[in-house]
Amino acid sequence: DCMLPASSAGAAGTAGEEGQQAQQELRSKLDYLHTLLESLPQIAFTCDKSGNIDFVNGRWFEFSDDATIFPQTYPGDRPIAAALHGSLQSGEPLEMEVRLKKTHCGEYSYQLLRVWPILQNSESNWIGTFTDIDAQKRAEKEKDEFLSIASHELKTPLTSIKAYMQLLDRKL
Repeated sequence: DCMLPASSAGAAGTAGEEGQQAQQELRSKLDYLHTLLESLPQIAFTCDKSGNIDFVNGRWFEFSDDATIFPQTYPGDRPIAAALHGSLQSGEPLEMEVRLKKTHCGEYSYQLLRVWPILQNSESNWIGTFTDIDAQKRAEKEKDEFLSIASHELKTPLTSIKAYMQLLDRKL
């Protein structure tokens, strides 16, 4: 008694097939994105508009044991979740330097965190990367130390020369 006319049943079947096909295409695109993120030399992750992490690549686990919790930052550094929350509220990309604790040895490593929105169907999801800048930071520190030492070493003889010049000036 409750049978749909043949034309209506066919239309409902087509709509269901289109929905399944759309879901399959979406899954395929998501798998493609995850494959791309997995192949990056950086730590990569995605999160929703609330900051909940929904994907991390394998490099993540060099710094965190949990795929849903950001890696530990150096004591006193701004926490990642707090910085990210500000970007999520404003809709603006985030870029900041952080020191992350490595899980296997406990050492801290400088990383450049970049997080930016991906707008899709008026929904914003976010994609983020941590790029290792530790070697660059160490080189900067060594350069600064060298310049400090060189400056100090040059000041000592220059101070003596200046004193001799003042003494000669007074004698003349």
